[in-house]
Amino acid sequence: MRIQLAVAAAAVFVGWRRKISREQWGLVTLTVASVVGEEVRNASLERLCDFVEPEHNREIGLIKDSSASAVFVRGLGSLVLAAIIFLPRRK
Repeated sequence: MRIQLAVAAAAVFVGWRRKISREQWGLVTLTVASVVGEEVRNASLERLCDFVEPEHNREIGLIKDSSASAVFVRGLGSLVLAAIIFLPRRK
């Protein structure tokens, strides 16, 4: 969660410095909320799994891995969006 929040703060700073458009701010905001929300869901699911099955369980491990993968996929999507918005365009 700390990493996602640090990256979100960096995106806000870069967006502010580059004076991105209102529409781009909307996309950045939705993306940040999406990634942070997915991380909250992942943490909740992991806690629930640990509560239901405190001992090591292969199936629980697969559930946790799938949930963490969803966070990773959202993070990759946010990097693509950041590249589209923040990297200079070729003319």
